[in-house]
Parts: sequence; structure tokens; C-alpha cells
Amino acid sequence: MPDHFPEAWLFDPPTILVLGDGAYTHALSHVLKAGHLGFNALGVPRLLSNSSPTPLVWTDLRLVFLVGDPTRSAGDLLATYRRLSDLVLHLTTEQEEHRLAVVFILPRRDDAMEPSLARGLGLSEIDPARSGIGIARMGDSLVDILDLASRVKPTDFVTVRNRLASDDRRKALRQLGALMSDEANVGISRESMRHAAAEVTEQFRGCEYDLDLFCRPPRHPNGNTLRQWLNRAVTGVVTPLEWKEIVAELD
Repeated sequence: MPDHFPEAWLFDPPTILVLGDGAYTHALSHVLKAGHLGFNALGVPRLLSNSSPTPLVWTDLRLVFLVGDPTRSAGDLLATYRRLSDLVLHLTTEQEEHRLAVVFILPRRDDAMEPSLARGLGLSEIDPARSGIGIARMGDSLVDILDLASRVKPTDFVTVRNRLASDDRRKALRQLGALMSDEANVGISRESMRHAAAEVTEQFRGCEYDLDLFCRPPRHPNGNTLRQWLNRAVTGVVTPLEWKEIVAELD
């Protein structure tokens, strides 16, 4: 079992998990009698070796509340969601076919975060009945939050993976990465680089700052660098070596 997980889960596995830090998160997990983990517990957990079976303590898990705070960006929350997804594969019997509902609880003042989360999840909008995702605010009443949670249709990770694979923004970024992934491909044409940059730029037109979602931490500074390089690449003034540096910043 990953480090920092409660030993009690071996005997009483959770069906609801509250993920996050701070007083609100602790209060919510107490009221719901739910399992609780801080963000650090999902860092890069050390699983048991292959010679020892990993206890499948999340097999009964059906609902996760992922609680944000003003210090965490949409990219940070999406990275936590990905780590959560990875752990589900290790800690459930159904693995990628495990169905899970996830409710993001955001600070009320972060209203602009919802569209970014949707795009980062490969969605045009967050529809609880179709996406497996719900969005609530800390200022919402407990009754309203639980009502929303009841309307989120649990979704398996095969569906999530296929949705992300078909997302046009990710396709453009994958094309960019593949273009420069082969170190031997030093003769890549300037026109090919320009075309790949233009496609990424077009896919993120009007939501350019969402490039932060796909960059390594620190996401916003790396996103700024990527935006500058893309603008230069469209004009044909970026070298193959600089493109390799761009790809290295993608998460």
C-alpha cells in the first residue's frame, strides 16, 4: 500500500474520499465519515514491490471530493486528478474499468477555473451526467454539494483515456512532441516546425493560457516560455534545438 495511507483502510476501505488540505477538507471528511488524504500523499507514492501484493483498498471507492485552494492552479488540480487516476489502476480490482465520480470543490473566487478544468479534461463543458465530473464551490451548502455528487455519473478510466486521446488540443501537442522526439531527426524542415506550431496556436486560440495545463511545474512560467516560442516558430525563427527544449517543458 502507498506510504501515508491509513492502515485502517486495510480493514475498513473507503467508499468516499476527500482529497486536499486545510480545515474545510478535514471538516468535510469528518461530516461525511469519509477517507481523507492530503495532496502530498499522492505525490509519487512508493508501492509495494512486485513480490508483495498491493492491498486493493480502493476497490469500493465510488466518490472523490477533490478540494482546491487559492494557491493551486487548474493545472495543479489536473495533475492531482491524473495521480488519482494512476492510483486507481493499482488499488482496485477493476483497474481502468473502475467507475468513479469526482467532484472538484473550488474556492468561490476561482470562477474562471471551471472552463480551464473542462478543457484540461478534454471536455467542451462539464456535464455531471455525462463526464463523471462535477464542480462545486466552498460557499455551497453541504446539501447542494451532496445533491451535485448524486448527479455525477461514475465513469471508468477507459472512457476518460479515449476522451483525452481524441481531444484536438492534445492531438496538436502530441504532433508537436512527436516531431522532435527522434534525436536523430536533425534535418526537420522549418516548414514542418512552423506547421506544428501553427496547429497548436490555432487549437489554443482564445484560451492561450490553458497551455499552462500541459506544462511541467512551474506551469505558468513554462507556459509563458512555450507561448513565446510558439509565436516565434510560426514566423520560422526557432531552431530544432529550441524545439527540443519546448518539448521538454510539456507535462
